Amino acid sequence: MSKKIDLTGQKFGRLTVLYEIGPREDGAGIEWACKCECGNWATVTTNNLRKGAVKSCGCMKKELTATKGYQNIYKQAFNTYHNLRRACYDETSDKYQDFGAKGITFCKEWLDSVDAFKEWSVLNGYTPSSQLLRYDQDKGYSPDNCYWWEKATEKTK
Repeated sequence: MSKKIDLTGQKFGRLTVLYEIGPREDGAGIEWACKCECGNWATVTTNNLRKGAVKSCGCMKKELTATKGYQNIYKQAFNTYHNLRRACYDETSDKYQDFGAKGITFCKEWLDSVDAFKEWSVLNGYTPSSQLLRYDQDKGYSPDNCYWWEKATEKTK
């Protein structure tokens, strides 16, 4: 028989093990009461904790699912952000000569957080078919120098 392992106080992903509940009724191992960083509780077996199969109460999965949906809805904004950021900072980018080499940069807020860029975009007219433009072409990308522009569609007769 293997020696019993005490997981009390150990952290696995977002879960902190508080105490042992005991063996599962189906014999599938020892269950532990865990507290998640989000404040919820979870009951997890030793095996699932140690092999990393369970890392949260379920909040992590909800966040990842939300992020995937969020990325789909704002796909053009994400593409714009990443492509322009690359053009400003990656010397191997085809567009670097037109941006980074000319001193065009991102403001610290946007450079540090695509979420900050997304929030600004939502509040400033972003649509999936819009383009991000700068008021002053000699200045970088920042909330006070950028706007989302929607090209008006012409009606065909």
